[in-house]
Amino acid sequence: MGRVLALLGLLSGFAALPASAEASDWRITNRLSAGVVLDLPHHSRKIGAELLLSERFRARIHTDNGTLVEVVASGRTGLQIGSWTLNRTRIQELGVRVDTEGLHLEIGRHPVIDGGWRLVDGVQVLARPWTHLEVGGWLGLLPDPWTTAPAPRFGGGPILRWRGATWQAAVLAELAGTAAGLDRLAVRASGRLEIGRVLDLSARADLANGGPATPVRAEEIGVSAVIDPAPRLQVRAGWALSSGHVWLQGVERDPSLTRWWQRWTGAEPTEPVPWEETTDIATHLVRGSVVWTPMLASGPMLHLGLGAHAGLRPADPGRSTARIAAEAGVYGLLGGRIDVMGTGGALLWGGSWRSELGLRSWLAPDPKGALQIEAGARLWLGRRPDGVLAPSVAADLYLDWRIARGLTVALGYRLDNDLDTDRWNTVHTALVRASWTLKLRKDAP
Repeated sequence: MGRVLALLGLLSGFAALPASAEASDWRITNRLSAGVVLDLPHHSRKIGAELLLSERFRARIHTDNGTLVEVVASGRTGLQIGSWTLNRTRIQELGVRVDTEGLHLEIGRHPVIDGGWRLVDGVQVLARPWTHLEVGGWLGLLPDPWTTAPAPRFGGGPILRWRGATWQAAVLAELAGTAAGLDRLAVRASGRLEIGRVLDLSARADLANGGPATPVRAEEIGVSAVIDPAPRLQVRAGWALSSGHVWLQGVERDPSLTRWWQRWTGAEPTEPVPWEETTDIATHLVRGSVVWTPMLASGPMLHLGLGAHAGLRPADPGRSTARIAAEAGVYGLLGGRIDVMGTGGALLWGGSWRSELGLRSWLAPDPKGALQIEAGARLWLGRRPDGVLAPSVAADLYLDWRIARGLTVALGYRLDNDLDTDRWNTVHTALVRASWTLKLRKDAP
């Protein structure tokens, strides 16, 4: 998937080079993954099987006159065995970027520059009239932001960016609609400020036209801060108000489930996961954490942390979520071959609190790192919908084996009977995946 299109993009990238330019150096990286996932329920459901394919391609070409041409392709898809229907198809990027001293150009499918969740199939241009100022715009078709499937919508607008060594700010406008006419006007503003190496502040706001009762709708407003008051001590805090299709889950009921999903599908860490919802209910996302990682005299590093995050819905309190957890562990035991991390806390899910304990470890039995093993388990104690107090558990095992240069094979297993499944049905999931990575480069003489 995407291989032929990526090669066509590469050819168009070369065609985008100025006629007098010659490639002084280039780099090509490609990661292709193929696998099979088996879903083996304990009872009441059929066995499910799915073939998965993901592709990440990137080619960077530097010319002798300073032009940079970059061809990118990133996507994944699944084929449901039995019905033979496509599933989980998502094309995140497929296009060309050209960067010169005074101009930045993007053609094809790309995230809109400083546009948050937006994707566009079209053109984006930024000119640099001054060192710290970029002015331009974007225009094209607008795919569905969650599935990335084509949609009968088009849009565009201006982009204005200011950038310095320790600060940046951007304003983007969106005017969009269908063949029936324009129906959406939105403005997004974002900024970031770094003060020394101690404080990093960022803020964002996404406003759009609403209905008669609310002419202006806040789709997203947020602020966050990262503070490093001392070496190996980091404090994070953030608040965001979200609604509509930009709202994310906010609280992971099981962080290892997100990692499993990424391994399963080849999804990027920033991509939405299936249990993220779209809702018009305003949700306040609150996050905070403190992490201390002191080094021991013998070399390993301790990890001590306390974190809390919540997704609060004043209009629908029963669907509010929250998680408070303390974590402690050691990284780098036995010369960097063993990591161990334990967690304990409480989870608000489905209108009730439940206690939580977890343990995760990482092992590299091969000194060269060719074989890596990760295993973990998490236990919750909470009440079922009928009021009975009962435990639930999730566990996973993951092996990653580099059998040759650029070729790895992954094996995975996950057990899950969490309360959130609402069926009290233990599910066993098995994963087999092979990944091939190619890296080529030619440096300038």
